[in-house]
Amino acid sequence: MHLTERLHEAKRDVRALQSILDQLPMAIYLRGLDDRYRVVNACFADEFGMPAEEIIGKTPQQLHPEALNEWARELERPIHERGETVAGESAAPHADGTEHYHWVVKYPVTDADGNLVAIGGAILDITNRRRVELALAEAEAEQAAFHRVAASVAQGVGFPAVFELVAHELALLLGFEAGAVLRFEGDDEATVLGAWMADPSATMLGSITLDDSTATSLVAHSGRTARMDHY
Repeated sequence: MHLTERLHEAKRDVRALQSILDQLPMAIYLRGLDDRYRVVNACFADEFGMPAEEIIGKTPQQLHPEALNEWARELERPIHERGETVAGESAAPHADGTEHYHWVVKYPVTDADGNLVAIGGAILDITNRRRVELALAEAEAEQAAFHRVAASVAQGVGFPAVFELVAHELALLLGFEAGAVLRFEGDDEATVLGAWMADPSATMLGSITLDDSTATSLVAHSGRTARMDHY
């Protein structure tokens, strides 16, 4: 077989392999020791919303958030040190602007002498499964909080303690550092019936003026959930 024919056959094999990779429902890549991507499939490119040919030659530092790169470097340490295959779960921004969860497998690619020449990776998007798991965990946490509040009421605990417990449970469920239960006193003032703060040295005022400068004021005047990012 002439050299030209062998080259044409090699190119056909490469195109066939790329076609197979592009059909896989997981992101596949090959990255050189210079940290530049050499091979990526269509699923990998879709994660970034750009053509595969634009990714080839780029480094993770050019595509991923720094926090994700730090996680990846730590995960890959056994590959460089002991030639081991590694795996782990990560979260990263998708091209659609949402956060996606992934199960990531990275493995060493070696030459005939066993020397590391590249790092391969397979990334499975597990976002739907993780969202279901998180939703179930949140529902279980809510039910547990409702049970604790109901139990305290059934035990005849005084209302101040119940309101403080409600404030505490809500703050924990929402991931906040403080919570409060308030009663609206007309249109101008709200009384704090119970409050909880992560910082034991912090204090909360006994009443709040409803002058539209707080989220509480907006709730009182609109009757709807309100949020303020800055005070």
